[in-house]
Amino acid sequence: MNYKTQLAAIGGGLSSIAFMYGFGKSMVYFVEPGHKAFKFNKYNGVRETTFKEGMHFKMPWLEKAIIFNVKSQPTKIESTTGSKGK
Repeated sequence: MNYKTQLAAIGGGLSSIAFMYGFGKSMVYFVEPGHKAFKFNKYNGVRETTFKEGMHFKMPWLEKAIIFNVKSQPTKIESTTGSKGK
């Protein structure tokens, strides 16, 4: 083999590894603790199931994961009262 075919083989191998990495990375999404997710499909719309924290799979370029916060947030309500109760 001459150097041109060796370079072509190395370039093809590196580009296929890069493609597989990118495709694999686009198939997985992570849901952090305190969050939930649902999937939006380009053809069928929103799926009714929600996904808890962890690693989940999706179809690349067809589905999109929408992640939202479900942590309980404290609410401070100020009000005036008619008495000086302690």
